[in-house]
Amino acid sequence: AKAGLLVSNHSYGLIAEELDLSYFGAYMKSSKDLDEVLYNAPYYQAVMAAGNDRDDGVNPTKQGYDLLTKYNTAKNAIVVAAVREVLNYTGPQSVTMSSFSNWGPTDDNRIKPDIAAQGVNVLSTDNNPSKTGYSYSDGTSMAAPGVTGSLLLLQQHFANLYGDFMYSSTLRGLMVHTASEAGSYPGPDSKFGWGLMNTGAAANLITESVEGSDQFVISELTLNQGIVYTKNITISGDEPLVATIDWTDIPGKAVNSEVDSEVPVLVNDLDIRITKDNTTYYPWKLGPGLSDPAIKGDNSVDNVEKIEILNPEAGTYTITVSNKGTLVANKSGELKQNFSLIISGGTTLNTNDTVFKTF
Repeated sequence: AKAGLLVSNHSYGLIAEELDLSYFGAYMKSSKDLDEVLYNAPYYQAVMAAGNDRDDGVNPTKQGYDLLTKYNTAKNAIVVAAVREVLNYTGPQSVTMSSFSNWGPTDDNRIKPDIAAQGVNVLSTDNNPSKTGYSYSDGTSMAAPGVTGSLLLLQQHFANLYGDFMYSSTLRGLMVHTASEAGSYPGPDSKFGWGLMNTGAAANLITESVEGSDQFVISELTLNQGIVYTKNITISGDEPLVATIDWTDIPGKAVNSEVDSEVPVLVNDLDIRITKDNTTYYPWKLGPGLSDPAIKGDNSVDNVEKIEILNPEAGTYTITVSNKGTLVANKSGELKQNFSLIISGGTTLNTNDTVFKTF
């Protein structure tokens, strides 16, 4: 990662049947260690398979939820759920969950898994000489590489257009921003994460941004202590207005042996809001119960926040990004937090911001 690695795939995990209940959903030393690596290498993104234990009877009182362990509870990692192949997406009902994919959330109710991809009946290489080198396999271990490869293609596309790679926070933000809705209710959940990976939509957003379209903006920015970032945009109201922020957070405090600790592990708590006249729009966050629909409100646990206004009125909207309390100093001792901002929805920028900024 230090040498410039962009993405890595991790199709492995712990044997859930052998674990103490304190492991499930917990932010442990291994979670913190991975966050440390990702924080120190801001271009690098690790992608983790969520695991295949939902039909094995582990953590039985949670009805399939709260099964993520070890690296899969890291804040800055991407955790992938396995779904059936989607040949023609027409809506959330097109995405069918596998029978085995582990569900979240984390103990502090963060949105994990992050994304879903095909992990059922996937054609892949095989070392059995009687099978001509290929076979069909199931598992989140098959879903995660699809996401990893997609993310690398997006990095390549971005670099071809901009001459440089995205920070991992931008890459994650694009993934979340363009995911196709999945699940029984709008917004994220602990089964599919933010939905089905939509690489084409993310690639198109990158293309439109670099061509200077007024419909999309991708920015890499820095929030300083005590400063509120503000951007005014004017929209026609013909399509949804969506804004997403993502940041690579400083590693949190690891939990050693406590079961279901609800203490947030987020260190720098950034907040995005969209306002128009006297109306304030809030980002998604998970509901309080394991199977509750997502709600909109102040999110104080996730290091990604997404606001969706599906039927906006035409006019000028103000996007603000701020932080709660005092920012924890970065590696250089500065009270600042880098973050990525993605906006789409027929926007016309009223600021002098360039389409893309480096930190």
